[in-house]
Amino acid sequence: LPGLGLQSGSVWGNRHQHTSTDAMKGNDDISLHVNISGLSVVTGRSRDVVLRDGDAILFSYAEPRMVARPGLVHHRIVRLPRSSLAPLTRNLDDALLQPIPRCTPALTLIANYVGALIDDPALERSDVQRIVADQLCELVALTVGATGDATAVNQERGVRAARLNAIKTDIEAHLGN
Repeated sequence: LPGLGLQSGSVWGNRHQHTSTDAMKGNDDISLHVNISGLSVVTGRSRDVVLRDGDAILFSYAEPRMVARPGLVHHRIVRLPRSSLAPLTRNLDDALLQPIPRCTPALTLIANYVGALIDDPALERSDVQRIVADQLCELVALTVGATGDATAVNQERGVRAARLNAIKTDIEAHLGN
């Protein structure tokens, strides 16, 4: 989507290395990787970060890193331009390669929202794409430390939309009860 990349998938015994050469290609996009289930070990900035069920981490495509997934891992990824996310956060660079614990409230909303969006035919419409990109950008900012102004906007738009989606999904799943 314009200004937004979404991925939901599973990998087994995977090791992905984003090298210094890759990092020098001029792409400074940011991506939030949510470990839905399984174990991932992220190496970057001279340290290892272990992600377990529900944990997440923020990457910059302008930095080298390696992600090892020794077993089965289900994950969701939101990729955004740095220029969209940076103005909404206190200090984006400080949030990079820091573990985001599963108990972070907006993280669950993001994971569920991305899961619901993956096969949604409404995403074929450009006006819907722009709204979804803005909402996810705001939710990622809220997850990693939004500025005061951005937090207020997030509460009004991104969080409400994700919560409404979660409620609708729950209703559909339990309609027969």
